[in-house]
Amino acid sequence: MGFSFNNNVPLVGKNLQTSYTNGWFGGMNAPQVQQTDINNDGSLDLIILDRAGDKLSAFESLDNRLTWTYNPNLIQGLPKIDDWFIVRDYNNDGLDDFFVSAGNGIRVYKRLPSNGNLPVFELVTDLLLSEYFGNDLNLFVSRVDIPAIDDIDGDGDLDILTFYILGTCVEYHKNLSQELHGNNEHLIFKLESDNWGRFTEDAQTNAINYNDSCGRAADGERHSGSTLLIDNLDQDNDVDLMLGDISYAEALFLINQPIESIDVIVPTPQNYPLVWNNISVPVFPGLFKVQTNNDQLPDLVVAPNTESEAINSGRLMKRYNTVTGSSFRYTGSETPFLCHEMLDLGKNSIPFLADLDNDGDQDLLVGTGGEYELPVPPLTSGNYRSALWLFENIGTLENPSFIYRDDDVAELKSLNLKHLSPTASDLNGDGKVDIVVGLLNGKFRQLNNVSENGNFNFELTTETTISSDAGESSAPGFFDANEDGIIDLISGSREGNIKVFLNSGSNSNPIFASAPDINQWGNVETVQEGVSNNGFSNPAVTNFLGQNYLLCGTERGTIQSWQITEGNFISLDSVVSNIDEGKLSGITIGSLNNDQYPDMITGNSRGGLNLYLGGEPVSIEKLNAELPLEIYPNPAKNQVYLFFKTANTATKDIFIFDIRGNLVIYDSSKEKAGVEINLSGLSNGIYILQVLDNGASSHAKLVISR
Repeated sequence: MGFSFNNNVPLVGKNLQTSYTNGWFGGMNAPQVQQTDINNDGSLDLIILDRAGDKLSAFESLDNRLTWTYNPNLIQGLPKIDDWFIVRDYNNDGLDDFFVSAGNGIRVYKRLPSNGNLPVFELVTDLLLSEYFGNDLNLFVSRVDIPAIDDIDGDGDLDILTFYILGTCVEYHKNLSQELHGNNEHLIFKLESDNWGRFTEDAQTNAINYNDSCGRAADGERHSGSTLLIDNLDQDNDVDLMLGDISYAEALFLINQPIESIDVIVPTPQNYPLVWNNISVPVFPGLFKVQTNNDQLPDLVVAPNTESEAINSGRLMKRYNTVTGSSFRYTGSETPFLCHEMLDLGKNSIPFLADLDNDGDQDLLVGTGGEYELPVPPLTSGNYRSALWLFENIGTLENPSFIYRDDDVAELKSLNLKHLSPTASDLNGDGKVDIVVGLLNGKFRQLNNVSENGNFNFELTTETTISSDAGESSAPGFFDANEDGIIDLISGSREGNIKVFLNSGSNSNPIFASAPDINQWGNVETVQEGVSNNGFSNPAVTNFLGQNYLLCGTERGTIQSWQITEGNFISLDSVVSNIDEGKLSGITIGSLNNDQYPDMITGNSRGGLNLYLGGEPVSIEKLNAELPLEIYPNPAKNQVYLFFKTANTATKDIFIFDIRGNLVIYDSSKEKAGVEINLSGLSNGIYILQVLDNGASSHAKLVISR
């Protein structure tokens, strides 16, 4: 079985909002927006990185940028990105290159020409250097910041502005590619100015000190976070600067008035638009210039650049269109952009499908980490209150349709909880499905279903109803683990394993022990070794064609799967259907269209939902039948040989992807018979090999085992 993203199931949100163009996308908390033509179709696409889990996604427009639609296939072949990224064509070849965070530096990927619609990148440098006072050192960019990468001096190549590592002033790193080579092919940087614009930003506030030197005292105080964007705001042919501060809401517009060819930031003239003072988001504005509509002009998109301390999180991405016929670049009239088109419940969404109203179809519960609340005395900081949302399925067995019914089931917000993971089963034999939620402390609470006459009503029982303890961030489910005909309680947790509490009672009167009967069911483990000590396992068991399967959400945002056969667990896939929700994937499995395949809804740290309909996965054998490709040996060690059945001298593009869909090797060949590929740089595991030959595509599974 396989899963494919689906955005066609109707979804009506709170206040009867129906304009969810991308309702099942998954939400946004701290989106960064860049633009490029990913698939070589001549149209610009949007690439978005969300700092919440470093979730990378792509949106395309099929109507000349009147609307944007999420397309998960577009990110195939893009480099791995964390913290921040900027898309620019540094070598002027018409292909956009990627500047991405490398911890506290910059990594650069150059896009290569390709015949197909899959982008191909080459790592140019793992760490960009610049000459600091005669020494080539790491060009510093804090991973919290976003630098400005643009042509500062007008010579045609890309320069970089970034905040000084220990100070509050901006450094100007000049690209010497034109000066040394007469072209844009190189990335050769030199610190041209350690106080570009002759201004500083106050270390404690976002106040701008004009005509101020950096000082660079040894004990100087570093400003803790800023975002930069270069633009010609006043249309006077020099570069101005937009700046966002980590602790403040407003974006600052800084005007450049050069003196003797030296860029100098000056106080904003009084005749400039007052609306410039109103461009803001709740905290830490990220600033991005992209074409978002069909007028062919760049627009300003502003969004929070942090996932914390932001009211309602990612529903606050704003757009300011370019003003035509004006000496000032952007209008002060804001419109919402993208985020308002998707369901977003705050943060840390964990869904569960169950027939709560006994009408034969599956309704949707969602436990959330809550929406941000502003500080209120006596609180010293903002707060999150977990809540349980309910969406009723008002469709049919074949065509589901969900509508909002409640955003605080059983008034759980009043308990000020920090984690809710729901599941459901009839626990008292009254024919109604009751709810059980896992809590941050590892315990469980039961909500009895007392609904009547089609109304949803759930009552919180005493805390001792289920006294079991599964460990921090419990994630419960019900399954007959010992095959005695009685449901047992299973639960994931922060530890990354699954515990089992056997039912010593009955289905209508279950009794679960306080300590688990099985501490690590099937030896399941979701911890990503070497990356984190946590797993945040979120289990769901489904039956497909008489066979039980365990699927599990993880801290890293992927879905793992196992086949359960006679008590044995066979690991199948660590990245089911290449799904990657960024961080904290919560999952539920059910039947939404009444076919033989299980369907899945996932949650994530950003607070939205993704819907995946089940179906037959793409068969490698069927693809190979179109263009036969033989590989030897397989499993391979350090080399693999490809033998082509179609003997021609056309260029054959060769791609090897890891199990997560990341491109790890690219090569090309005009050989008729075959080619040898060096695999020595890859670790043991399963890979997908793809060959493009005259527009035809051939795929094969490649195993590396040493």
